[in-house]
Amino acid sequence: VTDRHIVDPGTATYNMPMAFRLSGEVDVAALAQALNAIVDRHPALRTVFREIDEQPTQIIQDRVEIALRQVDLSALAEDERQSALRRLMDADDSLPFDLENGPLLRAALLACGGDASVLLLTMHHIVSDGLSVEIILRELGILYASFHSGQPASLTALPVRYADFSAWERLRILDEDLAISARYWRQQLSGATPLLLPSSRRSRTAPRGNLGQGVSVVLPPDLLRGLKALCVRERSTLFMAGLAAFSALLQRASGQSDVVVGTPIGNR
Repeated sequence: VTDRHIVDPGTATYNMPMAFRLSGEVDVAALAQALNAIVDRHPALRTVFREIDEQPTQIIQDRVEIALRQVDLSALAEDERQSALRRLMDADDSLPFDLENGPLLRAALLACGGDASVLLLTMHHIVSDGLSVEIILRELGILYASFHSGQPASLTALPVRYADFSAWERLRILDEDLAISARYWRQQLSGATPLLLPSSRRSRTAPRGNLGQGVSVVLPPDLLRGLKALCVRERSTLFMAGLAAFSALLQRASGQSDVVVGTPIGNR
């Protein structure tokens, strides 16, 4: 998969910022050691992406050192501290990663006074996702406890790496049944217009960006029950029914018979 950073560098569209409140005195050396142990443990966090012969290529680096940046906010008043925290979080979120050279993980420890602190972790989505975060946090806690007590790392070696899984998935693509399915969808989507034009044919003057808005809609109970009954009859999900309704709305607004919708949602 070609990440848009390769063709459109300098953006932070796929940054995954996280902030965790910590209580108690932090052993900074043990925390830094635990972070780097996780990077050593998971090749995905040592992977960079470069164009070789006009093809995006993964390169797993032998060693990547993650620097734990420290910021002391303890001298600030409470309201100033919260503002500073927000500014630091926003700045880290908007800072692009260098996919060609890495690392694709950043960490910062913000001291907030007393025994309170905040750990900022920002990763690029090309090497991590929501499930990965759960694994990283679990292993970070185990490794931190080990290093803080002066013990060796207490995690067993991984029998399988994500690169192995990727290789197995690539073999599945060669499966004839999957190839038939891929050919079917390529045929179904061939010739479809990727851009919807409003029925008024107004020109698009504003450049495309990453900003968006959300609209909340509360369905009446009777309508929701009817939708659920429809999904049971059609052996579908509420997500499928909602997407079909949204597609019908787009068709009505644009007048186009072919509507292509992408949903960047995990496990769909």
